Amino acid sequence: MDSPWFKMRGYLHFDTPISLKKANELVSCPERVAKHSFYPFISCTLSVPKLKKNAQGKLVRDPKKRVISYASHKDSHIFSYYAYILNKKYEQLLNNNYININNSVLAFRKLGKNNINFAEQAFNYIKQAKNCSVIALDISDFFGNLDHKILKKQWCKLLGEETLPNDHFAVFKAITQYTTISKNILFKEFKISPHTPRSDNRKRICTPKEFRLFRKKHKLSLDFPDQNLFIPNKNKGIPQGSPISALLSNIYMLDFDDFCQNQISKLGGLYLRYCDDILCIIPTPQVSEIHNLVLKEIMKLKLEIHPTKTEIITFGYDNNKRKVINNKKLQYLGFILKDESITIRPAAFTKYSKKMKRGVSLAKQTQRKYNIIRSKKNLLNRQLFKKKLYSTYSHFGRRNFISYARKAAEIMESPQIRKQLKPLWKRLQYRIKN
Repeated sequence: MDSPWFKMRGYLHFDTPISLKKANELVSCPERVAKHSFYPFISCTLSVPKLKKNAQGKLVRDPKKRVISYASHKDSHIFSYYAYILNKKYEQLLNNNYININNSVLAFRKLGKNNINFAEQAFNYIKQAKNCSVIALDISDFFGNLDHKILKKQWCKLLGEETLPNDHFAVFKAITQYTTISKNILFKEFKISPHTPRSDNRKRICTPKEFRLFRKKHKLSLDFPDQNLFIPNKNKGIPQGSPISALLSNIYMLDFDDFCQNQISKLGGLYLRYCDDILCIIPTPQVSEIHNLVLKEIMKLKLEIHPTKTEIITFGYDNNKRKVINNKKLQYLGFILKDESITIRPAAFTKYSKKMKRGVSLAKQTQRKYNIIRSKKNLLNRQLFKKKLYSTYSHFGRRNFISYARKAAEIMESPQIRKQLKPLWKRLQYRIKN
């Protein structure tokens, strides 16, 4: 049995990892899936540092917090397998019935492209249109607000069934009526170090018996969101981070994508959606019309557009400057377009600098640690090991931020990005030497 959906996961959970053979035996039997008891998700909060200008125009830190939930090993294999079979049906549906949106839905699909290509597509379209407007919208708490009835209807539509088969219904229930447990509280409960969770050859968080005792102990707190266990709203939301969540979000938006694409293409415009980011490139006179249509359609899905993240940007050809200029910057997928000049968002360089400083500092600490040991053995000190630092933080590496930015500069033919990259090598050398 071909198993491209199978992936070993190394994290600790309520169960232990299982082999490909065992996973195949589990997922290939619909009756077994229908009767499977799913464990709660374990959740952790990721904080992404962001810089924003306040009302006074000063830069302030506004960290974006995102709750990521991950399933147990067996549950993950089930979610992955059903995501795999549903994805095949989704792609077939796009190719046969929704061919117009095949190039409009960008996220969570194997298109052989990345954010550089998607941003270039949008920016080139604007450049060729010359006189147009862009409506950039962001859906509020996208995964947390997916309506379960709508999701179930779309799932049935994809399968061509009036009701979900028992195995699919079991997966649907597991991904909608789910429970999360805070990783921090859980580790504290079972005395697991967050730094060395696998100490003492630990292979799972607890045994099934220990889990049942833990669940019984906290049963009375299930209805209180500030307690250890929390059941979210029973009518909406799926966990962000599960192997099937990304695909389900695309299935959920299928009719919305089709509607927007048809309406905007009639005007000679371009519609693009990357997860919760919506981009509409249209003739300027139709801005209000399209904006209102999108808002009405999104309300039908019981979703909301983030009010502070809505941007309407006007582009026009300047005969004197002989280029397309815009009244304010367009930010899209980590890139900025202003007057045909393409740059990478400054926040990306801030993030790179922090990681680089931390990486060099850790390398120096390791060097000092080993040199103390070597000196006790009357051995010569070793120089700082630079190969990994160069591979991670410089153009010598193949898959890092620098190589990504260099590729973007090449594809987008942007001298501005090359200029942004120029000081980074000197900064790395300075950190290594000082």
